[in-house]
Amino acid sequence: MRRKPGRVGDILKSSFGRLGVNKRLKEYMVSRVWNDVVGNEIARRARPGRLIKGKLYVTVSTSPWMTELTHLKERL
Repeated sequence: MRRKPGRVGDILKSSFGRLGVNKRLKEYMVSRVWNDVVGNEIARRARPGRLIKGKLYVTVSTSPWMTELTHLKERL
């Protein structure tokens, strides 16, 4: 039985989801706007990491900055 041809956009969206590309694309998009969102001072000391279940994990340069970002996370 032959299947009806699908739309390219739908096929790509489905394939990207199975391959995990959508998640990586979101992580890339976060990294592109990171400096604008957090400002230069924080951007020098913290980098966006992984997105896991909608939560962004951030890598910081020192533990005091981890504490500072913990206090700022709702605003960011």
